[in-house]
Amino acid sequence: MTTSPVSSATTLQATAEQRAMAGVYAWMVLGLGITGAVAWFAANTPAFIGFLQSSIWVLFGLFGVQLVVAIVLGMLVMRLPPAVTTVLFLVYSALTGLTISLFVLIYPIQAIVIALLVTAGIFGALSVYGFVTKRDLSGWGLFLFFGLLGLLLVSTINFFFVRSGWLDWALSVGGVLLFAGMTAYHTQQTRRRIAEARDAYGARQATIFGAFALYLNFINMFLRVLALTGRRR
Repeated sequence: MTTSPVSSATTLQATAEQRAMAGVYAWMVLGLGITGAVAWFAANTPAFIGFLQSSIWVLFGLFGVQLVVAIVLGMLVMRLPPAVTTVLFLVYSALTGLTISLFVLIYPIQAIVIALLVTAGIFGALSVYGFVTKRDLSGWGLFLFFGLLGLLLVSTINFFFVRSGWLDWALSVGGVLLFAGMTAYHTQQTRRRIAEARDAYGARQATIFGAFALYLNFINMFLRVLALTGRRR
């Protein structure tokens, strides 16, 4: 019994996509590793913590740099050379580690570990769904985008003006659901970009795009799970 050329080509393409997606997850895990290492180092270095807590403007400056890097990556990741986007991704991961270091001080290590495990479970399940589902999730994009804008707007209003505990809880639950949906959506979008890449250069661009998108989903989901499950020191 012989295998048709079409069947062989389909199998080879599926294998190539799986290997490429493995690369996406590898870069994402590297970014998370850098974030964790920087957060742990900064949290255990009084000079870093003292600098971060010295002024609210220091934190705003850190958030501002993170925002600029995120916007550049989000808008230009498929236009810039892969080497440039890779460096920006790693820089962003390190900057996020400085921010996360403050949470290491606020929450006990047990709460952080539990939140990581819960986040990994949710993230893994939704990413697998996004990879294997035959359903077209592209229609989710606009809904998720406006959901993210709404979450940011209400979170900002609550932080500066309302300071409501129950609204914090609702925003955390909504954030987990939102970033879970974004995980499935971005996984499918990444797979499509890889499949549509014309050469190794385009595939590398798609790989960094996917790694950055999934990294953001994991970090944001983790912070909201931590807010729900963790008790502050």
